[in-house]
Amino acid sequence: MIDIVFTGNTKPEDIIYLCGSQTMREMDEDTVSRKHITALQLMQDAATALYEYIIASNDINKIKSVVILCGTGNNGGDGQILSRLLVDAGVKVTVLEITSAGNLNDQILQRFFSRCDIIVDAVFGTGFREGLPPDVSRIFKIANSRDIKAKRISIDIPSGVNANDGGADINAFKADETLTFEFIKAGLVSYPGAEFSGKIIVLPIGFSSETRDLAKKSNENESKSILLSWDYIRSLLPQREKNTNKGDFGKLLALCGSKNMTGAAYLSAMGALRTGIGLLYLALPDSIMPVLQSKLNEPVFIPLDFSEGKMPSTLADLNKNINIYDAVLFGCGSGRGIEVYSMLDEAVKNHNKTIIFDADGINALCGNIDILNGIKARKILTPHPGEMARLCNLTPEEIQKDRINIASYFAKKYNCTLVLKGASTVIAESNGDIYINPTGNAGMAKGGSGDILAGMIASYAAQGMNPSDAACLGVYLHGLAGDIAKNRLSELGMLPSDLLNILPEIQSHSFSP
Repeated sequence: MIDIVFTGNTKPEDIIYLCGSQTMREMDEDTVSRKHITALQLMQDAATALYEYIIASNDINKIKSVVILCGTGNNGGDGQILSRLLVDAGVKVTVLEITSAGNLNDQILQRFFSRCDIIVDAVFGTGFREGLPPDVSRIFKIANSRDIKAKRISIDIPSGVNANDGGADINAFKADETLTFEFIKAGLVSYPGAEFSGKIIVLPIGFSSETRDLAKKSNENESKSILLSWDYIRSLLPQREKNTNKGDFGKLLALCGSKNMTGAAYLSAMGALRTGIGLLYLALPDSIMPVLQSKLNEPVFIPLDFSEGKMPSTLADLNKNINIYDAVLFGCGSGRGIEVYSMLDEAVKNHNKTIIFDADGINALCGNIDILNGIKARKILTPHPGEMARLCNLTPEEIQKDRINIASYFAKKYNCTLVLKGASTVIAESNGDIYINPTGNAGMAKGGSGDILAGMIASYAAQGMNPSDAACLGVYLHGLAGDIAKNRLSELGMLPSDLLNILPEIQSHSFSP
């Protein structure tokens, strides 16, 4: 889980709007105008907030030396004022202006960094776009070295990270803590930028409630960017009336599983069952049905006979009655044989409610992506970076460098909800709105995790949630279950199936993470 601390009045009520550089610039200007102060005074307020946090969170008597790397813009101005405040407190401070520090050789820079307790990055801030200058890249590479034991602190955002989308130079400053002002910047919580952010501390610098409302208005006027939070997710959790029955909680058809991937069908089915689906219909090759029937008691099983490459009559029957199901989950462990394309052509294309494409369901789309525009149903796609690369004819590396923009563009182009999996999973709505998930950890990077997630999202969609809410709820709770499993079992030892026993407890309205 991404580590975020809100201080002062920066904690939002429920929705955490993410800001980019333009919105922050507008709020700075509004504060200067509304409070009748100068830009220099606002800079003084920012530096004071930095100073007070550094003093409060560190033993001042143990801080012998601080090196501040300063650029030429406002971020550098914050660093210069911070240096004077620290000197007045008795701390030895060395200010290295980046324009002149580039003339220092590696040995001198190494000496500076090795002898200090804190390195402060005040070079570029939110104005950075792409490509660090060579001298700056060299300085940061030394500062980031494992040989340097000093704490590394960035002001507002690590230099070398794009505040709007998380794009990052390979040698961006790698902070242990980022002290950011008033709002979280989208680049702080989206990878690869999040890799450089460390612990995110949100500091107040005197924005009024009216000024803070500009962030909400900016998100309303354009595609909005939101960081998922427990308060927001809790508001989405389904509530059940007493006088109800299984038919009130959705019918989900899962077209999953193949000879060598029975586990994918099992885990996706359990993901759906553990998240409240009323009726689960599991359609899969009859050759593997005994395996699943021995493990699962709750689903209704629909056997499909694909022997000799023929299309089973059962599939034709599914096609005729496809719209009795509130949602269809397609692709978990289905393989890439003729049966997958038969299911796509005969059943999925005629459904008119909600379809969730996962794994081999996504692979079936890759050769004919435009088929998405002809599908009547609301669509949710859950690709990992490799699958997304195939959908977009890009490389996984290109996807990872620009996750937010690529996800938003794809969702708008194909009128779907896209769940781009990975660290800080990105959920993009068909209107381009973006949600970023802070939960989850590297222990979840194991085969089967995605199948559980697909089942969860499909379950929520079948229960009547719109695709965006179903995706946000599924992704956040899936990651939260993973974080709990990590704490109990370790990243190395945890299994995807461990999440299944945690899901019931975290869906309680009384649960608090």
